[in-house]
Amino acid sequence: MSTHAANEGLARGRPPWRAAVTAALLLANLGGPASAQFALPEQRMTFPTAFQLGYLNAGRNQGAPTLSAAGTSMLGVWADYHATEFTYIGVAHSSAGSQAWTVNEPLLQLNNFGTVQGSYAGFLDATGRAGVLNGSGVLYHTTPSLLSAEFGPAILVASPTEATQDADLKSIASDPALGHLYATFTGRSGAYPNWIYTIYFLRSTDNGQTWEPPLALTNRYCDASTVVVTPDGEVIVAYVDDQQGRYLMRKSTDHGLSFSPE
Repeated sequence: MSTHAANEGLARGRPPWRAAVTAALLLANLGGPASAQFALPEQRMTFPTAFQLGYLNAGRNQGAPTLSAAGTSMLGVWADYHATEFTYIGVAHSSAGSQAWTVNEPLLQLNNFGTVQGSYAGFLDATGRAGVLNGSGVLYHTTPSLLSAEFGPAILVASPTEATQDADLKSIASDPALGHLYATFTGRSGAYPNWIYTIYFLRSTDNGQTWEPPLALTNRYCDASTVVVTPDGEVIVAYVDDQQGRYLMRKSTDHGLSFSPE
């Protein structure tokens, strides 16, 4: 998540490391009645002791990096501090196990108010297609191949609503066999100090060109969701239920049309 999102999460009583914990637990063990177990092949890459992905931006700060991988190719995205706020998402990729990184054109990160807030998430799949979800609203950028093309213009994923304009702690995954994309985020509604945090699920069946309306997966105080696609095409969403003090996983066996109960 961005620095803004991390600080906002702390103000809300939501530790920013929860999303990382949720992802780690999901990848470590997908067993149990609401999921399917599968083994992830180990991939290792050796990098120099230190390397820089960022742009030369007059000493401005950069941070909150995230990495996505497909085989030995990797996608990196980060908050790029070009002005008084994080105005861009930095993008770079490393292909086929190379220790060299190629810096892509940055993505302008705006929300519905014209300022830079909110978190982001990226994916890289086995076909070389990549995507980035960003903004306090929900916007999507994609490219058919990081090796040959830059990211295209933003596609509006969800119309601005009370929940989507404050979309936080995003996750996105691809099922290239079907041309499906799945995404989750935490939406906020209500008013302080009685805000309600709901996990929303998004689905595209045409590689992100159009998106179905957000589906609310929870109705309690929940956040820090992660979505993954198993090798057999099942979609699993893991998240933190703060009200009950537990981590939950819900599984879809019909490519995101419906999910198992909590």
